[in-house]
Amino acid sequence: MPIRLDVMNHKDYLEYHIVRQRGLYSSFEREWYDMARSAFLKYSLQCRIGDMAGVFVAYHNTQEIFGCEYISLERMDESTYGSPYRAQQVYGHLLRLTEASLLRVVKENRTDTR
Repeated sequence: MPIRLDVMNHKDYLEYHIVRQRGLYSSFEREWYDMARSAFLKYSLQCRIGDMAGVFVAYHNTQEIFGCEYISLERMDESTYGSPYRAQQVYGHLLRLTEASLLRVVKENRTDTR
């Protein structure tokens, strides 16, 4: 966690360790919180696109692994969106926006080349 927050001074945090289950710092609880805020959005999209049931994550610093965990898509959805239903709605909207954007790009490219 500290390396992600202060990349320019990453060498100051090479000794970072997860030493407790719960707590504000150096804990699995804090790593989970940070993943839910940053990585779960990406992971849930990857799971949906790849038709995956979940992801396997490793808790680590730059030198050692402290633990691993399988996190189901449903658990990520609960944590990120509040429910799998809401997550599926967001995914549907994202697909429609992506499709509209790509259709517009294709249309503009066709008119530019003629």
